Amino acid sequence: MASQTTSLELLHALFERLERLGVGAKAPIKDMQLSLPQLGFLLAVRRMPGIRVNELAHLLELSAPTVSVGLRKLEEDGWVRREPDPDDKRSSRLFLTDKAANFAKRVQEFQRKQTRVFLSGLNEQEQSQLVHLLNKAITRLEEQAKTKET
Repeated sequence: MASQTTSLELLHALFERLERLGVGAKAPIKDMQLSLPQLGFLLAVRRMPGIRVNELAHLLELSAPTVSVGLRKLEEDGWVRREPDPDDKRSSRLFLTDKAANFAKRVQEFQRKQTRVFLSGLNEQEQSQLVHLLNKAITRLEEQAKTKET
């Protein structure tokens, strides 16, 4: 049990080091004055253009009013646009503006570059093993999340 605690502490410390190095998305969003939750909204809309507010809220596990407030600021700042839903006049669909689409592309490029540097310290076998183990651990978290939903 002691080695598991040590492993947990080491893993948390490693995640903190990765975050400080900008392997996530923090570095590119500093200049754009976006918060991490706002970036989450943008990336979700990028993955699912035309998503409705209630669908976005469900996807992000937030309340619809919370998402609406966050989106209002993004809309005012020119990151997101709403278009009427042709199937439901009470609803609107969300799309990125050109400004946001270009920014999301830059974030993705930055993350890929950082990931390449991150992996470059490992040989192919080590990279494969790391990816396999991370996939295994994340799959377990996803399974646990699904059982909590049901």
